Amino acid sequence: MTHLPVLQHQHLALLGQATSQCAPFAAIAQCKKGCAACCHQHTVCSPLEAILVAQALRGHARAAALWQRVAVQAERVRQSLGYDERHARQVACPLLDEDTRTCAAYGARPTACRQVLVMSDPALCAPPAQDVAWILEVMQLMSQVRLHLQGEMERRGL
Repeated sequence: MTHLPVLQHQHLALLGQATSQCAPFAAIAQCKKGCAACCHQHTVCSPLEAILVAQALRGHARAAALWQRVAVQAERVRQSLGYDERHARQVACPLLDEDTRTCAAYGARPTACRQVLVMSDPALCAPPAQDVAWILEVMQLMSQVRLHLQGEMERRGL
């Protein structure tokens, strides 16, 4: 855990760079605050991202309820619901506030959440999500950022 602050700093610096490079795509994306269709998809996060999300939730007014929802969602994932079944059931991310349709940890959301930018009509995001026009260049850029971070960590012996 002694390297955690260094990793956090590097992670946030790379996120800043990627965000700047993706700004032209984000500016024309159709998804906006309150559009939460993507929040009904299974996503992954790295251990470091999970720590950052946990830190972001510490001061949240509804932290206890959010952690309970995380536990329930983890059990659903362990039950191995398939992609289509999760969409059919409308299983939302446990951090999604269904009333405001916003993320409780938006500033610390995982890279997988950050890289989804929809250029088509947001109405097309409804299941089946295969109809959504994803911006592959952004996903590829985020993959390059991850590879760069791994290389930097290896070079520094972290």
